[in-house]
Amino acid sequence: MNGKVLALLTVVAMTGITLLMRAALEHWPIGLTGTVSRVFTVGTLACWVLLRGEGWRRLAPRGTAWWLVVMSINAILINVLLFTSLKWTTATNYAVLYRLDIVFVVLIGTLLGLERIGWRELTLLPVMLLGVAFVAEVRLSGVESHIVGDLMVVAGALGFAINAFILRQIFRTMDTEAVALINVSVTGLGFLGVMLIRGELATVGAALGEPIMWLWVALLGLSFGLYILIYYAALDRMPVWKLRTWMLTSPLLVALADWVLWNTRLSGQQWVGTGLVLLGLAGLIRLEMVARAATKNGAGQPELP
Repeated sequence: MNGKVLALLTVVAMTGITLLMRAALEHWPIGLTGTVSRVFTVGTLACWVLLRGEGWRRLAPRGTAWWLVVMSINAILINVLLFTSLKWTTATNYAVLYRLDIVFVVLIGTLLGLERIGWRELTLLPVMLLGVAFVAEVRLSGVESHIVGDLMVVAGALGFAINAFILRQIFRTMDTEAVALINVSVTGLGFLGVMLIRGELATVGAALGEPIMWLWVALLGLSFGLYILIYYAALDRMPVWKLRTWMLTSPLLVALADWVLWNTRLSGQQWVGTGLVLLGLAGLIRLEMVARAATKNGAGQPELP
C-alpha cells in the first residue's frame, strides 16, 4: 500500500475517532468511555504486536524503564484532558486546536536546542495564536463557555508534543508498535482510575441497557488501534511534512460532519480563526520541507519528493 493511500486512511481514521468520541461522550461519562474503548484498542494492538516477531519479548524495556514511566504519566494526562474537553467544546474546535501540536514541537525543539527556528517561523506563530483566539471566540468583553474545553485541547496538544520527544528516547531501543501497546494499556488503566475516583461504577448498570452505545465505544476503541497502526505505516513510507499536510484536512472534515450530525455552525469569526490556524500550520510545514530539502541538497543527496 503506497504512502498516499495510507495518509488518506490516517485522515479518515483521525476524523472518525474525533466524531466517535463526541458521540460516545454525549451519553457516557469520561472514565467509562475511556476504559471500555481502550479494552478494544488494547485487544487490537495486542493481536498485532504479540503474534508477530518476538511476541511478548518485544515489550521488554531495554533500558528505557524510566522513560516509559514518564511517557505513561504524560499519556494519561493527555487522554483525560482530550476526552474531558469534548464535554465542553465542539468536535470542530477540538480538531482545529489539536493540530497546534506542530507549533509546540517547533518551540520545544528550539528551546532544547534540538531544532532551529528562523524568523519566518516566528512570524507565523502570532498569526496562529490570533487564529486560536478567534476559534475560541475570545472577546474584550469576555469569553465563550467553550473556552474551558478549548484550553484543555491546547494543553493536550502540548502534552502530545512533549510526548514526541519522550518517544525519541524510547524508540532508540524499542520498536514503535510495542511502545504503542504499552501506551494504550497504561491510558486504559488511567481511565479506570478516573472511573473509580468519579464514582462512575454506578453508571455501568445503566450502560448495559444501551447496546448501541457499546457499539459506538467499541468502534472508537477499534478505530484508535487501527489509526495507530496506519499512522506508523504512513510515517514509514512518506516524509513527515507530507503526512502532516494531509492531516490538516481532518479539521475540515470534522467541521463538515459536526454541521451535518450536530448542526454545529461556526461563526464568521471562527471561520477566520480556522483559516489562520490551518494556513499557519501549512506554512510551518512548507518551511520545514524547504529546510530539509536544502539540507539534503547541501549534503549531495536528492531533494525530498
